[in-house]
Amino acid sequence: MNWLIIIGILIITLGGGIGTFLIHKGVQQNSKKSETKILDSIEKLDKNVDEVKNQDTLTLILQRVNDILTEQSITNEKQIEQIIKNETGYSFDQLKQIAQELKQNSNDNYEIGLAMSILGLYDDALIKFDEAIKNNPNNEFAWNGKGIVFFHLNKCDDAINAYDEAIKLNPGIAEPWNNKGHCFYLLNNYDEAIKSYDEAIKLNPQYKNSLNNKAALLNDLGKYNEAIPIFDKIITLNPGYNLAYYNKGVSLEKLGDQSINIQEKNNYYNEAINYYDQAIQIFPNDISSILNQGIVYGKLNKYDEAIKSFDEGLQIEPENYKLYYNKAVILFKTNKYIDAINEFDKSIEINPNDALTWFNKGYVLQKIDDIESAQKAFYKALELNPSLKIPEIK
Repeated sequence: MNWLIIIGILIITLGGGIGTFLIHKGVQQNSKKSETKILDSIEKLDKNVDEVKNQDTLTLILQRVNDILTEQSITNEKQIEQIIKNETGYSFDQLKQIAQELKQNSNDNYEIGLAMSILGLYDDALIKFDEAIKNNPNNEFAWNGKGIVFFHLNKCDDAINAYDEAIKLNPGIAEPWNNKGHCFYLLNNYDEAIKSYDEAIKLNPQYKNSLNNKAALLNDLGKYNEAIPIFDKIITLNPGYNLAYYNKGVSLEKLGDQSINIQEKNNYYNEAINYYDQAIQIFPNDISSILNQGIVYGKLNKYDEAIKSFDEGLQIEPENYKLYYNKAVILFKTNKYIDAINEFDKSIEINPNDALTWFNKGYVLQKIDDIESAQKAFYKALELNPSLKIPEIK
């Protein structure tokens, strides 16, 4: 039997995402006694601590790690470790040692909870935040920290309740409003999410996390022209904030997708590439920007540049199936069918449950007249996603 697949519909790109959202972890001023314990913990490491002693408290170091873990939105552990090393001068393993020292020696439950939360020890962190609240029910920072832990445990309703407690105790802090907004986003309650971000921005008009979150949500809702001025404001406030460049790139790319005027479409795409490039210059391991930049090069029919982007991404994240998938799409467009099949196979090896990869592999196999293999690929795609339509011609 023969199969007919419409390539214009099926060969699609897998991007890095609409927008990047942030949660923020509040900082509490700790006592001098707590600061001393922090520095003692660091001194036990084989590391020069002069730069650390120039910090007001260890909490500032932990807060910086918080910022790294929540703002970069990177899941690759090696990238996270490298960012932490670059920003703080300490490896992730060293920070774990510090956290263990704090857990054993510190009397500040909030501080310990903060460290445990940073290191992903959420159950331990929840216990410590609860102890901090028991000792001081008016500790808004501990309530905010508890909300963050619930968020990481995918308990958004509990997280919102904790953030509300923090807001009741101190209506003037922006962080719980920002974090509450992201919970509403995950619950698909976009109106409440926007309201929460607006409350945070009202309290702190220069709060880049909430500005970015609001604009990224507007992107997600297709309101790109409303999002762009907010990203511009963030870039003006903080020219080194790579997420704003990435998300503005997304806005421009989507406006290009929507445009029916070829010149306007290409202008949007070229602008998008420029903003993705600026994001990469700030953070060279920004896989989302590298991936999306390659996709936009493909939309401009700049196939060599697209392949170069995907290959650069694979040097950073060799297990990213989207990079192989999109490289395969470009190879197909340049009539390199065997090479395209090989790249689809690499994508499938990493993520065997993506229906579109099987679907498009089947189409390319059909192009080289390997009908039996094509049929197997199509059947696998239908097994994974029965809504896919494969017209059959007998």
